[in-house]
Amino acid sequence: MAGKPLGRARQKPPSEANILPPVWYVSLTLPKKETIRYMRPEVLLALLTRATQGLVLIGAAICVVWRLNPVEQGVFFVYMSLGALLQLSDFGLAYASLQTASHMANPGGDGPFRRFRQKAHWLNFRVLSVAAILVGLLGAGILSSRLDAEHPGTHWMASWAAFLFAVFLTQLVNLELTLIEGGKSPPLAWSIRFFQELLSGVVFIVALIAGAGLWSLAAYWMVRFAFTAIWLSTTRSGFGKVSTLADTTFSWQREVWPFQWKIGLSILCGFLIFQAFNPIVLLEQGPTVAGKFGMSLALMNMLLMVTTVWPLSQAARYGRLIRHREFDELRHAFWTMCIASTLVATLGALTVFLVLTWMTERAISYVDRFADTFTTGLLLTTAVVHHITHCFSVVLRAERRDPTLPFTVVGSVVLVALVWICARYGGTRDIALANLAMALPGVPLVIFIYWRRNGRWWTASEGRSP
Repeated sequence: MAGKPLGRARQKPPSEANILPPVWYVSLTLPKKETIRYMRPEVLLALLTRATQGLVLIGAAICVVWRLNPVEQGVFFVYMSLGALLQLSDFGLAYASLQTASHMANPGGDGPFRRFRQKAHWLNFRVLSVAAILVGLLGAGILSSRLDAEHPGTHWMASWAAFLFAVFLTQLVNLELTLIEGGKSPPLAWSIRFFQELLSGVVFIVALIAGAGLWSLAAYWMVRFAFTAIWLSTTRSGFGKVSTLADTTFSWQREVWPFQWKIGLSILCGFLIFQAFNPIVLLEQGPTVAGKFGMSLALMNMLLMVTTVWPLSQAARYGRLIRHREFDELRHAFWTMCIASTLVATLGALTVFLVLTWMTERAISYVDRFADTFTTGLLLTTAVVHHITHCFSVVLRAERRDPTLPFTVVGSVVLVALVWICARYGGTRDIALANLAMALPGVPLVIFIYWRRNGRWWTASEGRSP
């Protein structure tokens, strides 16, 4: 007993502490920079990057309703949805690589990390190659089913192939940025992503204004690939090249796959939850309705993209804190991030909804290219709900486990079935209501799982040597 810190005896058990912290707790801990760095460099860079991407998407949305006709608008958002499927088709390899790199000792050396890095790139290439072919065929089938007969003047085949190829190339080089974030320097990785977003965003908007139409998406992704590839080929800030043979003791099946397949399945379910709507609506109600719903859905996804970057930027940090068994700092950092970022998400959703309502009441031009205000409000509310569950998911997955996986799989399948039924027999408002109804149970679920995990962390921190 003599060796224990005096403060330990006054700690609350896990059933009473660190579940839902009171307001005074947050206000007292925020200023303590030695315990919680409220705005770490990677957080600032990540927020700046996603803010830039958000502004680009807002500008692109304005250009889409201005320069594209309603049919092309629907095709545009189907491109984006299926492009997201290709991005997620690595089956969790990128996220698993991020966490594995953050857990490895001496990352970037000539030991197991080098073998892991080589294996990650080789697997990424093979998986993306197969996925690009499958997604290409799927998109061609969906688009041709409604466009060739009803809108033969819409030329989509060449731009669709170019878009897929550009996304494929970009995903190949983006894996190296993920490895740099997990194994070397999160601020460096996010700084490159910022310039990637800035340059490609300018090209994207210029291409739309110039009348490139559906080809503007291919230009956007090709610039992202070119910038990252040039930086990786010329810089010495990443992982240096070594001449020795890679360590052959590293086993992907043993070290990464047990975590990767769970994350991969969860990520593919995420596609069903966030991106599968547009192709379904296009199939059931045509490209014009798909374009309106896709525009409102883009607002939801844009809000999520900007706000969830805060928790996502902390994934590598949480992994290191768990590896070093610094559970007290992990809990403090998590609650600060969760509460502050949720407030930002709520404020953002409310602002977007009020602006759209004002535009509708004054019959501003092109506001009819969105879904109705009520439908858009439901989607924005769903975005805030998803943000909360995402915050908890990041910290729960930091141990390279995914306790929410069974619920995600079941929920995504049920959601897609409901969306298809609503698209066939109802309207876009019914789709938005079903989406929100399926998202709400996730909040109490992740809080309960965190509460149980928190009890184990508290026990581990109690048993740690002073």
